Amino acid sequence: MRPFDYAEPTTLAEACALLAAREAARPLAGGVALILLLRQRLLAPGLVVNLKHIPGLAEVVWDDRRGLQLGALVRHRTVELDPLVRAHCPVLAEMARHIGSVQMRHRGTLGGNLCHADPAQDPPTVLTALDATVTLVDAQGERTLPVAEFVVGYYETALRPGELLRAVHVPPLPPRAGAAYARWSPRGATDMPLLGVAAVLALDRDGVCTDARLAVGNCAERPLRLTAVETALRGERLDAARLERISALIPDHLDPPSDIRGSGEYRRRMARVFGARALHAALLRARAAANGAGTS
Repeated sequence: MRPFDYAEPTTLAEACALLAAREAARPLAGGVALILLLRQRLLAPGLVVNLKHIPGLAEVVWDDRRGLQLGALVRHRTVELDPLVRAHCPVLAEMARHIGSVQMRHRGTLGGNLCHADPAQDPPTVLTALDATVTLVDAQGERTLPVAEFVVGYYETALRPGELLRAVHVPPLPPRAGAAYARWSPRGATDMPLLGVAAVLALDRDGVCTDARLAVGNCAERPLRLTAVETALRGERLDAARLERISALIPDHLDPPSDIRGSGEYRRRMARVFGARALHAALLRARAAANGAGTS
């Protein structure tokens, strides 16, 4: 590991100023990815800015109109166990349970995960399907971006020099909606997934699909929203047979890479299988929400 300067600011303004002043500066959230890159000498920042002393970045807040707000330093373990997350967006808690080991979840942060922009990570895919947004801050003020636009490529985000991710916002699900996530990791449940599929389905009072969102992760440089499949779902009175038929469309809209974990063709086949599982689970939860069984 090469030597570097180190700072612990106590305000967002101070942190942004430090990052803007040094071209090679890097923020430190949980450090799971950053420390590994430093040890492998893949990064050589002149300055590391630790964000842990900035108040408000580790809070989880629920608002009936805006939904969940998760500070950038909220740990994966907090997402997994927090009662507000489990009550209002349980699919996020279920997703977090599969991120690495318990020790890693105690260390890694949601904001750090998004800023690392590894296509094999779970949170960007689920947050894309949930229409989540991020709040970014720098010396000039704040701006908001959809998560789908924040991650722009392999390990690349829309962050500008001197800019920090402050919070993630997850809007409430529509009425009578359910959300689910299905992932496939051949090397073990706590390993990063070969692929993951997140689905959101909303029904009207007659059981017809009024909204559909489907995001696939680790089949491209960033999570993909399969808008053609979403269109095929809307307006349908969904049942198991229809979901199987529509799930068969998923591979037609993917051109995944091959790597050490699996070939592109294998990913396409598994995307259909796990897309169907996510859609079936989301439909069951949407029906439960329509019957008054609580948040899905």
